[in-house]
Amino acid sequence: MTQFTYPATVIRIIDGDTIEMDIDLGFRVRMKTSVRVSGINAPEMPTAEGQAARLFLAQYIPVNTRGVLTSHSLDKYGRVLGDFLPDGSQHTIGDVMVSSGHAVRM
Repeated sequence: MTQFTYPATVIRIIDGDTIEMDIDLGFRVRMKTSVRVSGINAPEMPTAEGQAARLFLAQYIPVNTRGVLTSHSLDKYGRVLGDFLPDGSQHTIGDVMVSSGHAVRM
């Protein structure tokens, strides 16, 4: 599977496994889109667990957090499917969400 890496910035946390990001595609081309964190599943937003997962993620990577997005495809809804490594961190968002108990591996 081919993977692509891009500098990216958090715009908004949608839920525990979906982030709206500003992705720098290079050559002064940017794209604002939803990114679905691959390989994990967080509880749905109407539940208390889903709201806790979103809050945890929003505190871990607040708006304007920069890092590297690694992507390999789009999901069935057209969202970028990948994982995000915040600047200064050694752990991807997927790993952090699972280790914190706010998501499970798929």
